[in-house]
Amino acid sequence: MDDELLAIRTRRLEELKQKAASPAPVAGRAKPFELDSASLPAFLENHPIAIIDVWASWCGPCRTMEPVMEELAHELAGRATIGKVNADENYDVVQAFGVQGIPSFLVFKDGKFAGKLVGARPKRDFLEVVRQLENPVSAGSDPSVQ
Repeated sequence: MDDELLAIRTRRLEELKQKAASPAPVAGRAKPFELDSASLPAFLENHPIAIIDVWASWCGPCRTMEPVMEELAHELAGRATIGKVNADENYDVVQAFGVQGIPSFLVFKDGKFAGKLVGARPKRDFLEVVRQLENPVSAGSDPSVQ
């Protein structure tokens, strides 16, 4: 019984640490996290499934995807986390992940790069990617994820 209690307590402590490392959502609604090259590694370490939107303010398709990413941040809260990296201000991230066009969406599982989606995409594509990452055995390969 004591071992079981200790395991539960340890797991809960880890959950609280992760929650404390992440800013609270504004007004009870999850939002994409604004990231840069310095904050990206810690963000990926604290979020088991993450989608990073690589965007620029001058990019029309990037602006089109902004409300989709906000919806996904809300809908996927607790399952996956959405982050945003400005391509113009974080060229090292662009280079490191071979981003050649924006918007690009970098997908990570357990801190490791799992693929990317390029261009404006429907919300269902992102939901499918998260489903595949949550259930890798039952999911087929998706040719849309590079």
